[in-house]
Amino acid sequence: MTKTEIEFLRESNAIEGEFSNESLSDAKLAWAHTKTIKKISINDILETHEILMINLNYRIAGRFRDCAIRIGMVVKENETRDSLSEKLKRVVDIMNVSVEDKKNLSLKNRKVIAKTCHIMFEKIHPFEDGNGRVGRIIWNWHRKALGLGIRVIHVGEEQLFYYKWFK
Repeated sequence: MTKTEIEFLRESNAIEGEFSNESLSDAKLAWAHTKTIKKISINDILETHEILMINLNYRIAGRFRDCAIRIGMVVKENETRDSLSEKLKRVVDIMNVSVEDKKNLSLKNRKVIAKTCHIMFEKIHPFEDGNGRVGRIIWNWHRKALGLGIRVIHVGEEQLFYYKWFK
């Protein structure tokens, strides 16, 4: 695993207040799993969540949420697993089509599509916990699949700028 990959995972965990070695090890396993994916699926996202969350909260690991959740001041009402799956399918389809068509997309368009898909994923917030960390892993998978570099979001100013994407 490269230094950039480890930095990305460490910072992604730090944004969420996860500083343990076990959380970093789980993030490394989740990233290693995700890096092997050629065409992403909802199952791949669930597996990534499971690997990332199994030691933090095995009850929710790899499972769509079945409750309302709060993101800052916003409450996301409970949704059915079918509804969450349907919304995620749209994001997954866009990601796969963009990867298949990357040769016909400009660098700017590839960056915009990756960012847009990440925002869409985070707004769905399919899990009870771990959405940010899983989302950033999936986002960086998508960036790499589009021929872009890994983006590291550092705690602090970069994090605040990053959070503005979701408003």
